[in-house]
Amino acid sequence: MYRTELEEVEGFHEFEDFCETFHLARGKKKDVSSSESVGEFKGLFKIYPLPSGTPVPPPQFHHLPSSEMVQCLVRVYIIRAIDLAPKDKNGLSDPYLKVSLGDTNLDDCENYKPNTLNPFFGRVFELKTSLPSKKDLTITVMDKDLLSRDDLIGSTTIDLENRYLTAHRATCGLPATYCLTGINRWRDALTPKMVLDAYCEANNITNPVYNEDACTMIFNGVHHDLIMYEKDLIHHEHLGPPDQRLALHILNNLNFVSEHVETRRLFTPLMPGIDQGRIEMGGHLPAASRLSRSNG
Repeated sequence: MYRTELEEVEGFHEFEDFCETFHLARGKKKDVSSSESVGEFKGLFKIYPLPSGTPVPPPQFHHLPSSEMVQCLVRVYIIRAIDLAPKDKNGLSDPYLKVSLGDTNLDDCENYKPNTLNPFFGRVFELKTSLPSKKDLTITVMDKDLLSRDDLIGSTTIDLENRYLTAHRATCGLPATYCLTGINRWRDALTPKMVLDAYCEANNITNPVYNEDACTMIFNGVHHDLIMYEKDLIHHEHLGPPDQRLALHILNNLNFVSEHVETRRLFTPLMPGIDQGRIEMGGHLPAASRLSRSNG
């Protein structure tokens, strides 16, 4: 459970480890304060002070992602909202959710929650998108009014492209155990072994070598035994094969994003910088994956 936005978690570097986001503005240089954002440029600049005769440093980028569009299925789980700003005369609100991504806009007005500032939503939304052209996922909390226009309480926006490109693998959080069935069933498009092999390829590491019993392996020159990780685990019928479980334990020590709930602040343009409440949510892109570079 993260008490802040996922990109603000220490060690994740706002998911800008692959490239940074530079906001483009319109206006004269002398009047920067009033310039209007008109778009974004994503890239990374490296400037090296090199004395004469010094060899050129190796390239910064390896295993670049394809420049083609990536089709993704996005699942968004909205659990609840906390301490929403009141919009009605009685000091409460009638909140409901709106979710937008690219040309898709989902309105959940019919499931509004009457007279509350701390609604439990328990809603799941599925959307399809193309990265990077349609990358901004916006979750909005509205106040339903019967006799007038519905009021905006606040919204939050997630940059899905950054989550797709980061070496921290933020597309689908890693669970603690590998299960084939049950409520904790594996949801990623790639198995743990496939993810680990991709990590090795991207970082020029020899692929792990599993022993015949599949309960031990050599990874990056170190011997790993499944018992080391599961000595307190209660075995049950939903668990997957031992080699996949062992690979997952290795992945969970590589500073990848774990299965989680994040807390995101809601904002409104009318009161910039002042949060209007928070939502607890999760989300993943189960069909989106790319080679994972070292994330330090």
